[in-house]
Amino acid sequence: MAITLNERLENPNNAVLSGASTLGAFSIAARGIALTPADSVDALPGVTLRSSEESEVSNHAPTIGCPAPAILQCNNGAVAELSVGVGDEEGDPLVVLWTVDGVKYQTDNVSAANSASGTTVGFAANFESGEHEVQVSVTDGKSSPVSCSTRITVEDTTPPTVQSLAATPNVLKPADHRMVSVRVQASANDNCGPVTSRIKSVKSNEAIRGLFKGDLAPDWNITGDLTVQLRAERSPKGHGRIYTVTVETTDSAGNSSTSDVRVTVP
Repeated sequence: MAITLNERLENPNNAVLSGASTLGAFSIAARGIALTPADSVDALPGVTLRSSEESEVSNHAPTIGCPAPAILQCNNGAVAELSVGVGDEEGDPLVVLWTVDGVKYQTDNVSAANSASGTTVGFAANFESGEHEVQVSVTDGKSSPVSCSTRITVEDTTPPTVQSLAATPNVLKPADHRMVSVRVQASANDNCGPVTSRIKSVKSNEAIRGLFKGDLAPDWNITGDLTVQLRAERSPKGHGRIYTVTVETTDSAGNSSTSDVRVTVP
């Protein structure tokens, strides 16, 4: 005796097999987890019972391949274009999920027509400065998702650009030896974020001491990031004093640039 089916059952757990033997009636209970009586099937020559798990066709998990890590130069962030190769041996439709730093960003659906031969799925995003983990997972809805990851590093190695510097006042007169408060206005920008500016140093084209009887020292005092006191003083034998105030501008990555502004004592 043999039992065959012309197609696979939609739900084999709901099938019931019944019949009679010399030992009496037997059946496989609903969901295929019991046999009544346990030995009656042995009385049917040529009949073999298998569990539903054994009868199912084995499913293969989909495949995925991630790109290598990348280092990008920051320019108000950095756009990275990534792609992964995915495929499925059985040609099942696939769902591809992209996450960046643990946040879901994009979901792609791959049709059965493309999954069997393998296909490429793309992703593009603007990444801020720093390190970012990109994880990609693919599932065919039958097996556990398969995933891989890569790292995107956005670096800033470009110093900020100082567009303009201005000192107020930029002329100290009369030359009466007073210490005059001067404020510097700095305008600068960076390719990857905010910048800060500060007065780094001050120098003069004249000596601080010994120019003439009655000269005073010190001739400058830095009082804040962009404020300084300068002495309204000059040598009577010279052509006028020139103070050079050097301002350093730094971005969040530590890159810096310097520029000078002059204040004169005519």
